[in-house]
Parts: sequence; structure tokens; C-alpha cells
Amino acid sequence: MKIVVAQFFTNKISYGKYTKDINQKYCAVNDYIYHCEEDTAKIESFVPDRLTKWYKIKLIQDVIALHNPDYVLYLDADAMICDKDSKIENFIDSAYDLIFAKNYTKDFNFNTSVILIKNNATSNKLLDSWWRMSEVEGGKYKKDTNGDKHCANKLYGNLSSLQLKIKIISNRSFNWHTFNDHSFIFHACGYEYLKNRKLDEMYLLLSPERERILPIDSLELLGVTYLGVNNPEVMHLKTAYADVLEKYKMSANNIALINIDVASLYIWRSYFQNANLIVIGDKLTVSKTISKVQYIPIDVSKEQDTFGLAAAINNVDVIIDCSSRGIIEQQVIFSILFEKLNPGGVYLIEGLETSIKPLSPSIAPLTWSANSLNLKPVIYYSTLEMLKSISKGEVKSEFITAQQKQYITDNVETFNLNQANPSNLVGIIVKKIKL
Repeated sequence: MKIVVAQFFTNKISYGKYTKDINQKYCAVNDYIYHCEEDTAKIESFVPDRLTKWYKIKLIQDVIALHNPDYVLYLDADAMICDKDSKIENFIDSAYDLIFAKNYTKDFNFNTSVILIKNNATSNKLLDSWWRMSEVEGGKYKKDTNGDKHCANKLYGNLSSLQLKIKIISNRSFNWHTFNDHSFIFHACGYEYLKNRKLDEMYLLLSPERERILPIDSLELLGVTYLGVNNPEVMHLKTAYADVLEKYKMSANNIALINIDVASLYIWRSYFQNANLIVIGDKLTVSKTISKVQYIPIDVSKEQDTFGLAAAINNVDVIIDCSSRGIIEQQVIFSILFEKLNPGGVYLIEGLETSIKPLSPSIAPLTWSANSLNLKPVIYYSTLEMLKSISKGEVKSEFITAQQKQYITDNVETFNLNQANPSNLVGIIVKKIKL
């Protein structure tokens, strides 16, 4: 059986490339033909007096003429096939010529965003009638948001013979608006108004190449996409990071990232599109090489692993420390890398709330954990206290040399805190610009 999956989108649709990629791969795996029309001039020439969504009718007719398939599965640009193991044949019923899914509201009998259509005379006649139906009532449906849906449903209601040829099935799997593993086709209706967030999220879940970068320049949207809307780090990205990092968004210099996870890597790779990312730490594991990312796989909680770190870092505009393991690595790594930061650069330390009342570090040699059971009854300055002390012309720390303390005092322009909630605190240090 010959089946074509058909879609279209113009250059005004930013999310089409995501659904195209997913649906094209589905077709390749299951031996279907994938047909996508992306010629904006061609599409708009067919619909000069109506909304672009009406082009779906012409597209289906073109696909039938070009491929002569047994069936065409039409999908709107914001619809993607989620279950690669399900077959289109499972939804075919030879007793019917057209198969639609129920509309997600009761305003219409069926939705026209997903259509499974048989290549025969009845279907071709319906397509012609559907196009002409737009002329009724003074042509008001040409520019109506749901105009194509109105007209298709009017045809269905007015022609009893047509009803015998149309099957309306549950939208639960065929055209569902909530993504989950039991949906065959996920239709992200309306999500484009949220700047692709849901489609981006689904693309990342479905794409086998997770290292792909999303062309989003909003840190808040990147955070919501990769971390989830309720993650407290999204508030940091929105309220603090965006302001201080905006000036470096287009930087072609280095950005150093300490002990980040995979989601954070994708956020920063997407945000700093031109920069080289230097990933320091042993926390991150990725299956494939990501463009313009250098890895320094060391354990930042061990002193011996940090030897030579300063020599490996240069020309850095932004440093983000996500280690949050304990006060010693936070303070020592800061003293090492702050000197490598370019003038005017930004140093961010996450997880300051983890060391508000730090106990002494482990006495185990070369190990900097602050959580060992083998502790001395001594209270050291927390990283938060250390940073607050800078503004007073001193650096309170048991782990930084006098020379390093003097350099920090002389070169810190500002220090601010950002608190997403009581248990999530970030320090923001900006380096002075030398005159």
C-alpha cells in the first residue's frame, strides 16, 4: 500500500522544521513517502484572498496528482507523529473514504488538522466542494480563523450521502492535544503563541539527536523548554541571568561552565550561539560531540585535579559554577578562575544556599567534600559570607591565598544575590573594566 504523509508551512512558521524532521524520520522508518511544501511564494499564490491554512486542500490534490498514492495522511504544521512504532494502516477503514478526528471542542463534529484520505473520485470531489464552500455567505470563511473547519463541517451536515463516506474517530490518539506516550499524533494547537515552547519540548523528547540546538534567544523560554515550567532555576534565568548575560549573548569568546548537567548545556549552547563552551567537571556525559564545546573532565572536588586548570582557561566572558557540592570547591575554583575572566565579565555561583552554615571539610587528603561524616568541630566561612565580605574590602576565606584575596578585592565591580525561593540562591559577580 502506498501512503504519503503531507505537510506544508511558509517561512513565517518557525516551528515547521521541528515537525518536519520528526515526521520525515517516521516515514523513513516505516516506508512511507513524506511530502512537505515549503515554497512560500507557491503557497501564497494559491491563497491570495484567504488564510494560508486553506492551502491544505490544494496540497492534498497536488500530492495525489504527483504520487498517485492509495492514501494521504495530511498533518498541520504543528502536528507530529509521536509513536514511531504505530502504523498509519491501523487507522484505515476500507468502508470509508475520509477519516477525521473529533474536534477538541463541541463546536464542530470533527477537526481538519489531521486528515486520512483515500485516493478516489469521492475524495477528489469532496476536496473541490470544500474549496468552493469558502464562497458561501459572502466568502466570510476565507479569512475566518476556523474557516476551513467551518466549511468542511457544513458540507458534512448538508450532504447525507457524504456522511456515509466519512468516519469520525476519537481524537485521543489520532489528533491529541496533550503529549504522552499513548498518542499517535500530537497536535500542539495554539502552542505557537507561546513561541514554540511545547513543540520545542516535544522535539527534544522525540528527536534521537538530543544535542540539536534550538534557535531561541530567550533564557526564560530555554529554561522552561529544557527544565520545565516549575523548575526554580527558570526564575533565575528570567530575573537575573537575562539582564547580566544579555551583553554577551552574541560573544564569540569562551564561556566556562562548571559541573553542569545536560539540560543546562543545551540551554547555554542555544543561548551563546557564537561562543565556545568550556565544560569543566565530571558530571556531564553526552553520547555525541556537540559543536564548539570543549570538555575538561576533572573532579572539581579534588585539589589534585584542579592543578593546571588556570592554564587551560583563557579569554572567558562568562563563568557559571553549578557544582554546589561544598564551600571549598566553590571558593577555590572562584579564586583560580576569577583571574581568567575578561574585564567586565560575569561570574555566577549557584547553590549558595547549600553552604549557609558549613561544617569543616573532610580531613581526607585531596578531597574537598563538605558532607563527610569525618568532620572537625570548626565553622568555616561560607561562600555566601566570603562573597559578601568583598564589598567591605576583605575576602573572608580559609581556602584562598592572600595574593588571590587582594586580586579579588581589587577587581570585583559588583556582587548581587538572586533568590528564586528560600532554597535556591545564586551569586552574581561582575568584574571591573580596567581603564
